[in-house]
Amino acid sequence: MFGEYSIADAMFAPIALRFEGYNIPLEGLAQAYVQNVLAHPSVVAWIEAGKLEREVIAEAEI
Repeated sequence: MFGEYSIADAMFAPIALRFEGYNIPLEGLAQAYVQNVLAHPSVVAWIEAGKLEREVIAEAEI
């Protein structure tokens, strides 16, 4: 977001996931930025760890 990958980019990762998950069309730099955030090794590891999560908190379910 501001040059090298930083905490600002990490904080944007959940928003990038929403753009991707809801298939919101992006172009140019916005699309490239979201794809770069989602391809970052830490974000990839976070997504993979989430896929392995099996705990369900009933109160948080809608």
